Amino acid sequence: MARASALRHNASRVMPAMQTLAPNRIVLTPARLELSDLRRLWSEPMTLALDAAAKPAVDAAARTVDQLIASGRTVYGVNTGFGLLARTRIDDARLAELQRALVLSHSAGTGPLIDDAVVRVAIALKAASLARGNSGVRWSVTLSSWIHGSGPVVAG
Repeated sequence: MARASALRHNASRVMPAMQTLAPNRIVLTPARLELSDLRRLWSEPMTLALDAAAKPAVDAAARTVDQLIASGRTVYGVNTGFGLLARTRIDDARLAELQRALVLSHSAGTGPLIDDAVVRVAIALKAASLARGNSGVRWSVTLSSWIHGSGPVVAG
């Protein structure tokens, strides 16, 4: 396993932040991912960026979610609980708390850590999927793991 520690603050292990002129950069284009790029990402850490052409679709979907919430409609997982709590409406004043709780609830795991290469490719695939503009996610969330300078630690 490539990861000896769950801490990712070791400077030699941190994924590079997005850089415009980075030599080892992959620009992800939703619906047009290249297997060769995913293989490069598997082989070594790369700076990831999303094709800017995807931003309008992502922004439009996020605006749709915002408009639905502003109109008072119920949107699963945005202003409701999840699973058995899907019919429980969350007060608008607590929506940020709900989203934070969702992230935190998915941020815990046990077991051996998944290899860095697997995590890198999984995050790239997820970012490219979110960048298609079908989820309602904000643009700032699509590559937040890399934007903040490190990839997530994932237990399997």
